[in-house]
Order: sequence, then structure tokens, then C-alpha cells
Amino acid sequence: MNDNQPRDSEETKAPCPQSQNTEKEIYQPDELDILDKLEENPQLISKIIAKFHSGPLPSPEDLTIYNQLIPNGADRIMQSVEREQSARIELDRHKTECDINYINKSLQLQQRGQWIAFVTVLLFFILSFLLIWTGSPVLGASIMGASLVAIVTIFITGKAIKSKSK
Repeated sequence: MNDNQPRDSEETKAPCPQSQNTEKEIYQPDELDILDKLEENPQLISKIIAKFHSGPLPSPEDLTIYNQLIPNGADRIMQSVEREQSARIELDRHKTECDINYINKSLQLQQRGQWIAFVTVLLFFILSFLLIWTGSPVLGASIMGASLVAIVTIFITGKAIKSKSK
């Protein structure tokens, strides 16, 4: 049989054509008309149609079936979904509160650290000024210079650490 010639009418009307030859057969779209087969065999249509549903709840048809199979099945499913949703909302609320508390504590620690640093720097400047005033200008200037170098270094490394963490 030539590959371009149509096959027997029995073979084209069969619901699931299978080759009797052991040789590999090449599929040719014009040989097999799927729509004609579906019209001839409605049972094949019911096997091809599928139902898809996406979401947290079953479809209304499925809820009706659950209600028929299980006493108050649809109501029980809805209550379960409502409990899950309220638990999820409560968990999100708790997480948000924890995040806010964490941020507030971090800000408090930063402010406290800034005040301690300010007081420390102020004490070093006062000490330097007193040393210069009492007649030790070299020692006073050394303490003041070292304090300024330390402050500038802390600010530069602090900004570098923040930029790396972002």
C-alpha cells in the first residue's frame, strides 16, 4: 500500500487505530480525522473531556456531591476553610507585630549607642581641653586627635558595613 493512498474505511472508523505491521508507521494528519471520529463515537468524547478547578475550595458541584455523601459535608468543608483562613490571618498579624517590635528594639539600641558614643566623645574632648588648659598641650592634642581619628573610622566602617548588608 502506498503511503499517500487512504486506508480502508474500517480502519479509519475504528475508535483507536492500531497498526498490524511491525514496521514503523509515519503519522499523516490527513489520514486520521479526529473530529469525524468524535462525532461517530460519542463515548470517546466523554473520555476526552476533563474538568479542571483551581482554588482553595472545591467547585460548587463538588460541594453538592460532598453534601450528598457526608452529612453537612459542604458546611464542614467551609468551616474548615474559614478556620484555616483565620489562623493564617492571625499568624500574619503576629509576624507583623514581631517585625515591628524587632525594628523598634533595633532603633532603641541604635539610639542608645549613639548617646553613649556622644557622651564618650564629649568626655574625651573635655579631657583634652583640660590637659591643654593645665599645661600639657601635646598630650591633650594627642588625645583629641586620636579621638577624632577613631570617630571618623567608626563612621566610615559603619557606612561600609551598612552598604554591604543591603
